Amino acid sequence: LVPNVSERIVEALVPRMGAILGGKVHAEIETHLLPAVQQTVSSTLRNDVVKPIQEMVKTTLDQSFLPHLEKSLKELLERHISRQVGGRVAKEVSEALRQPVTDAFRTTFTQTLVPSFEAACQNMFRQMSRALERALQQNLANVQETRPPFNDMVAQLTQLNNAVETLRGEITATQRRLDEGLQKV
Repeated sequence: LVPNVSERIVEALVPRMGAILGGKVHAEIETHLLPAVQQTVSSTLRNDVVKPIQEMVKTTLDQSFLPHLEKSLKELLERHISRQVGGRVAKEVSEALRQPVTDAFRTTFTQTLVPSFEAACQNMFRQMSRALERALQQNLANVQETRPPFNDMVAQLTQLNNAVETLRGEITATQRRLDEGLQKV
């Protein structure tokens, strides 16, 4: 009788623990894991993708494009002006125009191209974040779909627990009767 009771108690407690733990795991995923994954992905994308691209664009501009543009403008101006005015005047005009043209190009580039690039990157990361969120929600839905067997087990465990409680009451009553019978003897 005692081994059966202990087995029933263990059988009753194991499913209950599964149901309790299943709910806690789901809650932990919802409250902690999803936000942490989203924050990590956003931070990683910002630090490992956007910043290096911005630095690369700036470096490329400063090291390659602007010097090449300055040189091309200087050569173009020198050729056209030297034909009409002469070598000395052409050189002075070329030198005088180089800095304003470079500044205008740099200003236009930083005020138009860089903000457009940043907006495009932010949009791309928003899309990636949404896709990741949808995938996480789908995985969460898949996890939730596996919960119905747990619900059935919980119902069975509840029935088993009720049976154990009934048995416990019967055992207690039988033990009292035995004790009363032994006291009379």
